[in-house]
Amino acid sequence: MEGGRKLLALKLATAAAHELHHCNDGWAIRVSLLLELDMPDAAVTDCKDWTNGPGGHLAVAWALYGDAMRATGQGPRALQHYERALKID
Repeated sequence: MEGGRKLLALKLATAAAHELHHCNDGWAIRVSLLLELDMPDAAVTDCKDWTNGPGGHLAVAWALYGDAMRATGQGPRALQHYERALKID
């Protein structure tokens, strides 16, 4: 049941992120849910798109990018993204 709720939330967050072009909350929720659903590669792809677009100036976007990189076993690159988040913040 919980998985179904998370999938529905993922669909809603996806719609918000893509239909409301600069909906950073939608992006953040989508990435968080992808990580919770054990889909770190998709989260990395989303973070790359997000930070190269509307979220490039947001610390939360870079911090979540770090989380996604860490989840894929890319610790050194994750650290770079965390450092960028701290610089922005």
